[in-house]
Amino acid sequence: MKSKLKWLVVFCIGLSIYACNKTQTSNPITVVGTVKDTDGHIYRTVKIGNQIWMAENLRTSHYNDGTPIPKKDYPSDLDLLGTRFYYSNDSTKYDSTYGALYNHYAVNTGKLAMKGWHVPDSNEVNILIQNLGGDTIVGQ
Repeated sequence: MKSKLKWLVVFCIGLSIYACNKTQTSNPITVVGTVKDTDGHIYRTVKIGNQIWMAENLRTSHYNDGTPIPKKDYPSDLDLLGTRFYYSNDSTKYDSTYGALYNHYAVNTGKLAMKGWHVPDSNEVNILIQNLGGDTIVGQ
C-alpha cells in the first residue's frame, strides 16, 4: 500500500504543477486562451511571468499522436509501459476535477502533452515558483 501511496503523491504533485509550458512575453498572471488535447478536451491557459501554462490538470486518454494510454487501477513499479490512472480508481468521479495521473513512462514518451507543448523541466518549474512569489509562498 505504501508503494501505491508513493505513486499517487508523486504524480499528484507532478501534475498539479505539471500542466505544460510554452514561453512568451512578460506580465503577472493573465488568462490567455485555451488549448485542446487529442481527446477534444479544452483547457484554459494562463500566462505567469514569461511562461504560458495550462490552468487545469491534463485528462487525456491518448498521446498526441493518437496512441491510447492504457488505464490501470494503480500502476506498479514493474510497469514498463506508459499508463494512466485516477484518484481512488474512480475516473467517473475525479477525471473532470483532477484529471488523470500518468506514470513516468507516459511522461517520458514526449507525446503526453499536446503538440507544441511539453512537460516542463525542473528549471521551468523553478521559474514558475519564482514568478509566483518563491519557495516560501508557493504551496502554502
